[in-house]
Amino acid sequence: MFDENKSAAQQGTCCLVNEEESFCTDADWQSLIDESRNVLHRKISTVQNHANGSILYQFIPPSIQLIIVGAGNDAQPLQIWPPY
Repeated sequence: MFDENKSAAQQGTCCLVNEEESFCTDADWQSLIDESRNVLHRKISTVQNHANGSILYQFIPPSIQLIIVGAGNDAQPLQIWPPY
């Protein structure tokens, strides 16, 4: 949570939500957790205005991992282009 007036005191509530669990610095924010799960489902970051200030819901996508397993033509080495 933040105040768009940069000279005002900033509350700074933090919350971490994933599909299995959640953690918020303020235990009373069930609506914050619910909206965070909604953002997780939609995969889009958003800022919403509330009575106490604005809340940034930031979706951070998981990193992409690539594993190639096999032998022969299905596991050719990857070539970096342009070559260095």
